[in-house]
Amino acid sequence: MAFTTYTVQDTYSRGIFFSSDGTKMYEIGSNSDRIYQHTLSTAWDISTASYSSVFKSTQDYTTPSGIVFSTDGTKMYEIGYSQQKIFQWNLSTAWDLSTASYSGNSITTQESTPMGVFISSDGTKIYELGDTSDTVYEWDLSTAYDITTATYNSNSKAVSGTWNTDVCFSSDGTKMYTVNEGSTLYELDLSTAWDVTTATSSTSKSLQDSSAQGIAFSTDGTRMYELGLSGVKVYMYYLSTAWDISTASESPAPTATATATVTASADSTPFWTVPHATADITITVSASAYEYVPKATATVSVSVSAAAVNYNPIATASASITASADAYPSPGIATQFTFAYSIQQSQPETFFKFVYSIEQNKTATIIKRTQS
Repeated sequence: MAFTTYTVQDTYSRGIFFSSDGTKMYEIGSNSDRIYQHTLSTAWDISTASYSSVFKSTQDYTTPSGIVFSTDGTKMYEIGYSQQKIFQWNLSTAWDLSTASYSGNSITTQESTPMGVFISSDGTKIYELGDTSDTVYEWDLSTAYDITTATYNSNSKAVSGTWNTDVCFSSDGTKMYTVNEGSTLYELDLSTAWDVTTATSSTSKSLQDSSAQGIAFSTDGTRMYELGLSGVKVYMYYLSTAWDISTASESPAPTATATATVTASADSTPFWTVPHATADITITVSASAYEYVPKATATVSVSVSAAAVNYNPIATASASITASADAYPSPGIATQFTFAYSIQQSQPETFFKFVYSIEQNKTATIIKRTQS
C-alpha cells in the first residue's frame, strides 16, 4: 500500500506542527517566508487536509526553519535560521493563524544555525536544534510559555547524524526524536522526562523522502508525519505501538470488532429429572484493514439458567456481548469461526426447585479464506 501524502504550499518548507486535536496543520516555508494553516476535516488524517488560505509572514524574513505551538494554541514560536532567534507570537483565537500577532519578544539561540524548535507540554522548557553542532539545547521558562522568562540551563545533547533539521518529543517527555537531511529519524529515551542530559539512543528509521525537513506526531503517538523537501509533501505513518518508530509503516494498524449475539432457551421434565438448557451463539466480525494477517480472537462468556417449580418449568435467558478482535482481513474476505467450550452444571438439593446453569467460554479464531 502506498503512503498517504499531502502536498504543501511552500517548495522549501522546513517544519510542520499539528493542533492538539489534529484538525489543523501548520507549515513554515523558507522560500516564501510564510507560515501556512491547513484544515483537516478528519482529525489526524492528512488525506482530508486542505489549505485554508490563511498565512502569516515570518519574523525571520530570510530562512525561517521551525515552528511549534503551546498546547492550548494561544502561543506560537518560530525559529529563524538567519537571525538566530526564537520568536513568540500570540493568538487571540486558539489555533487560528489569522489572529496571530508578533509579541515583540524573542531570545537569541545557542546555535549559530538553528533549525528545529519544540516546547514541553507544560510550557516550562523550550528546545532548539542546531545543524552545525548537531546538538539539542534546553532552556527553562520560569513562567510557562513566556519566552521573556527563558534562560539557557546549560543542558544539551549531541545527536546522531549530520545536518539535523528538526526535533520533537513525546507528549510525556520521555522520548525525543531528531531527523536529518539524510532522511534518518532517531528515537532517544529520556530517563527523566524533558531532561535532554538523560537521553540515550533507542532506535532509528529510514524515512520516505530523500531530504526530510520536519517531523511531528499525533498526541497519542500512533501517527507520525514526515515533511519532505524532495517531494514537497507530508507523509503519514501509522505506529502499531505508540511512540515506537520501529513499528511505523504506511499501513494502518489492524482493526476489527466481533459481535456475539446469544439466544438461550431451557425446558425441564418433572422435578426428579435435571432440566436441560441449550444456547445458540452466532458471532460475526467486521474488519477494516489492508493486509493479510489471519489472526483474531473473541471471548464470549454466557450463563443460562433454567428453573422448574412444582412441575411448571419456566426458563428463558438472552444476552448480547461485544468482544474485540485484532485482524488484517482484506475488505470483502469471508471469515469463519471455530469454537471450543465447556459446560458446568449445578443442582441445589431442593425437592421441588432446582437450577441448571451452563457457562460457556468460547474462543473464536478468524480464518482467512480466499475470495470466490
